[in-house]
Amino acid sequence: SLTGAAPGSLNVTGTVKGEYTNTIGPGKVAGVGADNTVAASAVLQIRSPVEISKSFTPASVPAGTISRAKVVLDNSQNAVNLSQTVLRDVLPANLALAPASPGPGPNPTTTCGGTVSAPANGTVVQLTGATIPASSTCEIEFNVVSNTPAIYTNTIPGGGLTTAGGLSTLLGVTNDDPASAQLTVTAQPSISKAFSPASISAGATSTLTITLTNPNNTIATLSQAMVDNLPTSPGPM
Repeated sequence: SLTGAAPGSLNVTGTVKGEYTNTIGPGKVAGVGADNTVAASAVLQIRSPVEISKSFTPASVPAGTISRAKVVLDNSQNAVNLSQTVLRDVLPANLALAPASPGPGPNPTTTCGGTVSAPANGTVVQLTGATIPASSTCEIEFNVVSNTPAIYTNTIPGGGLTTAGGLSTLLGVTNDDPASAQLTVTAQPSISKAFSPASISAGATSTLTITLTNPNNTIATLSQAMVDNLPTSPGPM
C-alpha cells in the first residue's frame, strides 16, 4: 500500500558521455482508484574524465639542482567549467619542494585560479578553489629539488582525491587514469689530477694524469671543453 511519500532508489551507470533524461509518464503508476496524472523526470549528466599529465624540466638534474614540475589539467572533452577543483600532489620520499633560500624557493604558479599551497621544503602541493575551464586546459607549476641521487617517479593517483593525492571537482568529475613523471637526480662528477713522478730534476719529464669520475649509471657528456692551464711560476712547464 502507498500512503504519502514512499521513496525508492537504485544504482545506475552509463559508459557514453551525454545528458540522460529519465521520465515516468502519466498513468504509469497505477493503484486502486488512483494513478499519477503528472510525469516525473530526472536528468543525469555523464561527463568525460579529466586528463592529467605531469612533467619535469629538466628531466635530469645534478643533486641539489632545481627542476620545474608542471601538472596540466585537461577538460577539453567537457563543455562545462569544473569549479571547486582540488588537486593534491604528494612527492616521493627524498624529493621535496625547493627551499626558500638559497634560490627562488617553490615559486608555485597556476592558470587555474584558486590558491596553491606549496611550502618550502614540503612534500605536498595542493591547489584549492580552482576552476578547470570548459573545453580547455589549465596548469600548475612549482620547483622541486633532491640531494639524493636516484630516479624519482611522481604519481598523481586516479579515481578521486585521497591523502595520497588526486583530483576532485564540484560536479564529481575526476581523472580515471593516474599521471606520472620521472625525475632523474644524478651525483656530481669529480675530477682529480696527479703528477708521476711528483718530483723530478730540471729538464726531466713527469706525466700529468687527469681523471674524470662519473658515479652515475648513465653517460655524462661534457657541455664545454675542459681547459687546464699549466703554471708559469716559478718557471714555464
